[in-house]
Amino acid sequence: MTDITTKIKLSEMVEALRLELGVAEEQGRGKELRFEVGEVTLSATVAVSRSTTASGGVELWVIKGGAEHAREQAETHKVEVKLRPKYAGQPGTLEIAAEQTDVSFPK
Repeated sequence: MTDITTKIKLSEMVEALRLELGVAEEQGRGKELRFEVGEVTLSATVAVSRSTTASGGVELWVIKGGAEHAREQAETHKVEVKLRPKYAGQPGTLEIAAEQTDVSFPK
């Protein structure tokens, strides 16, 4: 199967995107030029494996670029995830450089 150094869970990829959008918003705070975040599409090649934990189940692992050995040894699939970023309980879309001051993101 894939080498542990090349494995990233699909959920970790989504969480990294969430954090990066938060950083971009914070860095743009107070700037005149704004970007409204529309639909965000994540595309990845994933390996599918059965979990070895007691709970079992199937896991999706993102294959990093350049991990040709992993691609050769695992059955891989291309997935595309479409996301629309928004704040919980608030209407509208996310703006990079938003003026909201009551939202904080973990560092």
